Amino acid sequence: FNKVKGFYILNNQIYLVTTNGYLLIFDYNSGTLLSADPIVKSKILVAPIIVDGFMYILDSKNRVTKLN
Repeated sequence: FNKVKGFYILNNQIYLVTTNGYLLIFDYNSGTLLSADPIVKSKILVAPIIVDGFMYILDSKNRVTKLN
């Protein structure tokens, strides 16, 4: 999955965003991997930001992806 670009703990889950565009979600208590999904096709160069419950991701082609 490459390098971690963002690390967040929300709603008893750990969210990791990787530089190659994957979102990994782990259970906070058990560490179990709940999902590993590609979210963007281009590389992620900066850490995503979370605002009002949404995650915003800027990719290497200057596109912003909004996730709920």
